[in-house]
Amino acid sequence: MEYFLQGLFFFTLAYFFITYTLQFIFLVKIKKQELNPIGELGISVVVCANNEEENLRTLIPLLLSQDYAIKEIIIVDDRSHDGTYDYLLELKPTVKLVRIEQVPDHANGKKFGLTMGIKAATYDRVVFTDADCRPASNQWLAEVSATFTEDQNFVLGYSQYQVESGFLNQFIRFETITTALHYFMRAKFFTPYMAVGRNLAYRKRLFMEVKGFNESLKILGGDDDLFVNKHAKRRSTSLILSPSSTVYSIPKRNWSAYYTQKKRHLSVGKHYKIPDKMLLAFKSLINLLFWISFIVGLIIIKPNYYILGGFVAKFLMQGILYYSMTKKSGEKFDFWLLPVHDLFYSMYLAIMGVLAGFSKKVKWS
Repeated sequence: MEYFLQGLFFFTLAYFFITYTLQFIFLVKIKKQELNPIGELGISVVVCANNEEENLRTLIPLLLSQDYAIKEIIIVDDRSHDGTYDYLLELKPTVKLVRIEQVPDHANGKKFGLTMGIKAATYDRVVFTDADCRPASNQWLAEVSATFTEDQNFVLGYSQYQVESGFLNQFIRFETITTALHYFMRAKFFTPYMAVGRNLAYRKRLFMEVKGFNESLKILGGDDDLFVNKHAKRRSTSLILSPSSTVYSIPKRNWSAYYTQKKRHLSVGKHYKIPDKMLLAFKSLINLLFWISFIVGLIIIKPNYYILGGFVAKFLMQGILYYSMTKKSGEKFDFWLLPVHDLFYSMYLAIMGVLAGFSKKVKWS
């Protein structure tokens, strides 16, 4: 039993050290000065909003103030019944308004709204964010454009959450860093498998060629990661990470709202390609086995100094990695809580993965 636990513990450590090393390499390689600008070509920004008047009043001025000359802002009013439509009417023609009054029975609301927004786009390069998001600087579009070279179909960006008090907010930001490091690493060295729609760009012509969300119109969610999972290739996908290119989002402030959000996000994962589902399941299993083998090994293996040593080495490397990530993205994080968040994250993945797998009733707003 002791040998089995030792072998399991060090197997999980080997996985983490390999993964962290690849993520370190990605962070070293992604340098702002390596971007290859192709000039100021037109960019369309599409935001799909459902009853988001208050958020739009904050977001739209930030979009209009972007230091990028050739741009258009397209807001899709998806059946809002607040003051969204009247507010957007005041902004015409500065902002292009697409109003959705009814969604076809066969379609998902947000995907249909985004499709109408993309069809209305003047430019081939389309950038997406959400109504509750805030670009970190007025250089956001300029940096996305500089990354969007002629050979690229996708640009995957980073979106962090605003810093607030409480364990939930800290955990949300931990999970965001963890997820981003993983999908950036996969896109850099292997095959892109997901992205976040809060900071994502791709070509309109590609969207039209593959018939948009046609294969996933009935699936609740996945307008960002499923589209990337299906159509993004490593050589035609660019990555962008810097303090001025990130996008801030408003975090959930209670566990019930967070649970609903994550159930929607994770339920989409069952529609990923089979290799991606297997790799993500393996990643979740490794996280859980690390903690099981550490805790049980700590109790029954004597002496256990090498178990403790491996534990310290793992979190020292992870702490340095996450610190490097926060320096690249310009955010803050409480590193002393890293083991607590990691343990909670491992249990959360196991529980939420099961719940999301059986979930059917989810909505995008």
